[in-house]
Amino acid sequence: MANAVDICNLALANLGDVADITSLDPPEGSAQAERCARFYPLAVSTLLEMHEWGFATKREALVPYSENSRDNWRFCYAMPARCIRIIDINDGPFPQRPPEFAKGRYDYEIGLNADGARCIYTNLDNAVIRYIADISEYLFPSNFVMALSWKLAGMLAGPLLKGDSGAQMTLNCEKMFAYWIDRAISLDAVQHREFSDSVPDWIARR
Repeated sequence: MANAVDICNLALANLGDVADITSLDPPEGSAQAERCARFYPLAVSTLLEMHEWGFATKREALVPYSENSRDNWRFCYAMPARCIRIIDINDGPFPQRPPEFAKGRYDYEIGLNADGARCIYTNLDNAVIRYIADISEYLFPSNFVMALSWKLAGMLAGPLLKGDSGAQMTLNCEKMFAYWIDRAISLDAVQHREFSDSVPDWIARR
C-alpha cells in the first residue's frame, strides 16, 4: 500500500510535476517536499473527518481522570491520543454486534480539563466510544488514496503554480477529488453487514 511519500508524489503528478520527492520527515529541501510536509497532515485529517470510515473506526474503553472540573457532568475521560472525531459514546461492555452500538447514544461534551488536556465529559460510567482514528496511511484503501492525492494536489496547486494557472488547476483538482471521494465513500459503505433480529412473516407463520 502507499506511504506518505507515495501519496505526495501522486499529488504532484496530478499537477504535472516530476513527482520525485524522497523524504518528508525531514523534507528533502525542495519546494515540493516542504509544501507536501506542510499540507499532507491537513489533507489527511480533512478526509478522515468527512465520513465514518470503517477502515479508520476504533472502539475503546475510555480512561477516567481522577478529577472533574465540570459540575454539569459526572465523569471526565481522557481523549484517545489519535482520535480525529467521535462517532458515538456508549456504556460498556463492547457489543457483540457493532451496529447495535449506535442504538444507545448518549450525551457528551468535548472540552479541556484543568490541565488543558482534551477530554470527554459525560454522565456515563465505564464509557466506551467509537471514533475515527488517525491511522497509518498503509491502511488507506486505494480509492481513499486517490481522493487524498487530489485533495492534496488542490492544496499544492496555488503555492506551486501560482497565478491564474494555479487557480484553474485548484478547481480541476477539486472536481477530481469530488469524483474519487464519492467512490471511496460508496465502497466503504458496503464493507459492513448489519444483522436484524426480525423474522420474515413467511417464517413466523410456520
